[in-house]
Amino acid sequence: MIIGIKWREPRPRKIRLRDAGWTYNRKERALKWKSVRNDRIMSGAVDRSMPIGVKGISTMRRIRPFILLASGVLGIAFAVSHHASPVLRSIQFRDDFEAGSLEVWDFPFSEDWVIRGEPGNHFLHMLRNREPGVPRRPLQFARLRNMNVGSFKMEARVRRESTSLIVVFNYVDTLHFYYAHLSADRGTQQPVHNGLFIVNGEPRERIAGADADPALPDQGWHKVRIERSAPSGSVEVFIDDEKQPRFSVVDRTFNCGQVGIGSFDETGDFDDVKLTSDDAGCAPGAMIRPANAP
Repeated sequence: MIIGIKWREPRPRKIRLRDAGWTYNRKERALKWKSVRNDRIMSGAVDRSMPIGVKGISTMRRIRPFILLASGVLGIAFAVSHHASPVLRSIQFRDDFEAGSLEVWDFPFSEDWVIRGEPGNHFLHMLRNREPGVPRRPLQFARLRNMNVGSFKMEARVRRESTSLIVVFNYVDTLHFYYAHLSADRGTQQPVHNGLFIVNGEPRERIAGADADPALPDQGWHKVRIERSAPSGSVEVFIDDEKQPRFSVVDRTFNCGQVGIGSFDETGDFDDVKLTSDDAGCAPGAMIRPANAP
């Protein structure tokens, strides 16, 4: 499997590649690393507008890869020693939990999360719920570490144990984020279930989905897909193989942040998490240009 990473530098610089396995292709202007463990190759294409001086494997700043591998690619992050780090422009991520590692995830309570197995599959399981925060909002969700995205597509398989689960996105901090509440009931039955919600320094508030059909009508596995356009403000949530979104809204309050999976105050299972974005490395809270701006 090949995964492409692009980044931009704050200023021109030379780089050096000291870590074993890294090579630089002058024609393609690309850094490549070949995994000895499983022969997968990952590459990062350097911005062609950036002047780079590399002679063989030589000089100046060191790029150190942080790479986690499973049966699929779990994630890649790059750090540059000393001064400013490269900023990711695009990312493709997948975690199917088959490797048994949770190193790419941040948990509010790590003891509450484990990887479990069933015939032919492993998945992330939330052992226990936690009380919501004050102002009233969810706190028990796992976030992808060091991955801020603005516009993105996120997919996951989810399975509730009780009545509901959530998917968090554009997470800035514990008081500022969106989440999709996926429930066994309608919003007309329970005003704080089944829909899109925003936490903006106050108790969570519904912004879409009050009349939608239940997103998780049974306790089997269901696929959820969220498509977010930060410039336009569009959010669409699809369940299973639906062609039309179950929930949708236009909201530009938050335009960048982390994504996560969890529950408001219940438990459940998660698998096959995928994240694709050409708007990675954004800064939470930064202003963006609307889609129709000149």
